[in-house]
Amino acid sequence: MSASLAGLLRALGTLRDHADQHPLDYARWTEPQAEYLADTSRRKLLRLGNGGGKSRVCLADVAYRARKRHPFRPDINRRVGPTKQWVVTVSWKQAVPLMQQFRAMLGPDELRTAPNWDDSRGWGKDSPTLVWPDGSTVGWRTMRQGPLAHAGAELDHVLIDEPCLLEHFRELERRVFRRNGEISHGMTPINAPGDLQWERDMCSDGIIRDLNYPMDQRLFRYTDGEIRRLWDGTLCDDAWIAEQIKAVPLQYREIVVNGGWDEIVTDGAFSETFSRSKHVHDFKLDGREVFSLGVDYESPASTETAVLVAVDESTEYPSIYVLDCYEANKDSPAEQDARNILKMITSQRVGGKPLAWSSLKRATGDIAHYGGRGRINKKSNIELSYEIARELKLGKNQALVPPLWTAKTGAGSNPRGSTYRGVSWLHKALLRDGQVTIHPRCVSLIEAMEKFRGGSTDPHGHLVDSLRYACDYWINRGQTRNVAPATLRF
Repeated sequence: MSASLAGLLRALGTLRDHADQHPLDYARWTEPQAEYLADTSRRKLLRLGNGGGKSRVCLADVAYRARKRHPFRPDINRRVGPTKQWVVTVSWKQAVPLMQQFRAMLGPDELRTAPNWDDSRGWGKDSPTLVWPDGSTVGWRTMRQGPLAHAGAELDHVLIDEPCLLEHFRELERRVFRRNGEISHGMTPINAPGDLQWERDMCSDGIIRDLNYPMDQRLFRYTDGEIRRLWDGTLCDDAWIAEQIKAVPLQYREIVVNGGWDEIVTDGAFSETFSRSKHVHDFKLDGREVFSLGVDYESPASTETAVLVAVDESTEYPSIYVLDCYEANKDSPAEQDARNILKMITSQRVGGKPLAWSSLKRATGDIAHYGGRGRINKKSNIELSYEIARELKLGKNQALVPPLWTAKTGAGSNPRGSTYRGVSWLHKALLRDGQVTIHPRCVSLIEAMEKFRGGSTDPHGHLVDSLRYACDYWINRGQTRNVAPATLRF
């Protein structure tokens, strides 16, 4: 081996060792990320679409500040004494992947003290605090602890991840007041726990610096001009960006893709994907399908809707066949709803035999609605289950099988964002040929698919919600493909 080659190998080894000890020193940033890191505003908001890289750069900013080796902020590096920072997340569940990202940025010997690490729980739920050699700290908090949990601290910097309520921001604002500190906020304005108009107004008034970057080529271009690639090598070029945009329902596109404040008002959320010619046909089942029922309760009209579907799970993606739908009259009694839903089920014949409640693989209903002030006719899964059991003449010790499950609860479910998750799943399913087929008899559901815009006041939303609940089992699994196992041939 020549001396020059040996020297090169030693240099590469030294570089590798330094990268292992100080991974953040070798981080590359896109142009928008670099602008965020260099911004000196006391209050700033990084508003990006999902997947735009906001969490990574916001966490890196926290680490740079704690180390006092900020490549974009010499003013931070000149500060004397330990700094105190918080990272505030929505919940401890959401905090774990952020902790994992943050830990990957730190060298193995960078911290003086830290709680024990667990791959599934991160640094734990007991408000963990990381300590650097000079005494600088980064504490983790959640909004579910309530605004009072933020009281009393004096901080140099707070990072808020994802949308937050005004009362949290107000309390955190007081935490940085005494130390003339900064608040950074990174979010996509969707699935917010409340109205975000307060923050929008503060951005308009110049109190908060609003850094918004739409999904275009610049969002994925590094400062050296190279285009970012995904972990598998996929280039984030214009063609890839166009694919990502198309995969998001038009109604949510401005928010999810560009980090915009508002949903787009359209003729329908499925206007780009649903069409009668493609999705409305008569069909014949072949007996391989399983059956599922979805029920939605409307408030304050005290009515309900139901959708019955057959699902072929043997295809690459589950194929949804909508058999029928039911719309109750206003203030319809629960026993009438039970009779009509059972009638809708038994009117379907497969293999020459009528379906029954026991034919269902799954039945899912909305959370209870009580019809608003002054009404006593509540709508709930418990009430409907009781009346269905009475119609089926079940004995005292006989259980309703399958039970009527409540949507938005249980393993794999999350009420926050469930509407967007379900509508997005349907949107992607409608893009695929043959994954969703609606029988022509479902006139009201077809109209709802054409006119649905979303929101709690949309009159077409209840049938779409019933369809979402009917598909709830498969939605919570995600767009899972059925891939045939590999076959070895000799």
